[in-house]
Amino acid sequence: MRKWVYLLTVCLAASAVGQAATEDRYAEWTRVKVGDRVPDFTYTTLSGVKVASDQLEGKVLLINFFATWCGPCRAEMPHLEALFKKTKHRDFAMIAIGREHSAEDLLAFKREHTLTLPLAPDAERKIYGLFAEKYIPRNIVIGKDRIVKWHSVGYTATTFAEMQSVIMRELARDPEKDKTASQRHTAEQPNAGS
Repeated sequence: MRKWVYLLTVCLAASAVGQAATEDRYAEWTRVKVGDRVPDFTYTTLSGVKVASDQLEGKVLLINFFATWCGPCRAEMPHLEALFKKTKHRDFAMIAIGREHSAEDLLAFKREHTLTLPLAPDAERKIYGLFAEKYIPRNIVIGKDRIVKWHSVGYTATTFAEMQSVIMRELARDPEKDKTASQRHTAEQPNAGS
């Protein structure tokens, strides 16, 4: 029995070390992290609408980077579609950006999977390159203040649920109240040196 307990302990420890190494590797290839201001970028949806990221200030934005050949990306896509359909909020925007894909590639993928969420090609990785160097799928939640609130690599049901919670929390926030509270807090701070 001790032998099995020992082996289980070793396996769990190795798994934890492996998870930490994987997270370090993801972090190494990530350019935009939680707390960073989102870089400026422009995308064009498959319907021909050109959108600059600064136009989305005041909205909660979910950016998904994917590829049509990526297994985890394909597994996640129906959940993104459901989130898009469910979250009809005037302050919410979503874009799924096809890394290294043309508009034609994405149109075929959209038809095949009967998607309604907005897709945009990034054939030369110009947008993706602002956010990361490697690994998809990636989801990035940007708050109304254009600050990255959440970032993930890969797809699991647990991670997706966490992302949905972050989106709902950000949608419930009122930036004006946050700004007023911050100003009030600053005014209440004692002067340094007193």
